[in-house]
Amino acid sequence: SEVRLDGSQSTDPGEHYPLTYDWTLVTVPTGSTASLDNAAAMTPTFFADIAGIYVAELAVTNDEGVRDSTPDRVTIEAKPTDGFYVQ
Repeated sequence: SEVRLDGSQSTDPGEHYPLTYDWTLVTVPTGSTASLDNAAAMTPTFFADIAGIYVAELAVTNDEGVRDSTPDRVTIEAKPTDGFYVQ
């Protein structure tokens, strides 16, 4: 399945916009070849090619070059739709 990540709710308390985005897939299931289509996009996608846990991390940088010191992470669990699969 295609997974779309969404960083559109990111904000800078100092209001130094625009923000730049840096997404990373930090965990993928063993054997997965998943990769982000555009790690610098606000809403990148990747293909969850194997059932299992995927963890993506987002760090943002404001227009003054200050990078978020606490990147956010999201966990995605890809499950087969029919309950049976062979890998």
